[in-house]
Amino acid sequence: MSPQEKNPHMNKKFIQIESVSSDDFKKSILEDIALLLDEKCDCCNEPDTTSKELMNTKEACAYFKVSVPTLKRMRERGGVENRRVGKSFRYLRV
Repeated sequence: MSPQEKNPHMNKKFIQIESVSSDDFKKSILEDIALLLDEKCDCCNEPDTTSKELMNTKEACAYFKVSVPTLKRMRERGGVENRRVGKSFRYLRV
């Protein structure tokens, strides 16, 4: 005789149903969504850059005293803080 034949409740799953108000349910769902967004979104974990000045490519080349290709290499290697704005980049004056 198999274990399932000995105990017919072995494959059954039990759930518990609780009654909650619609406001409590909404609040719980919103809290879960907020937690998921906090885990997925790292924009809140970035250092504060509001006090730093953003420069375009031309200004950044003059500031760092490098050519455009060198600035691009610096950006790709992580040697200069930057933000992508649309199709262009802005560089942070530190």
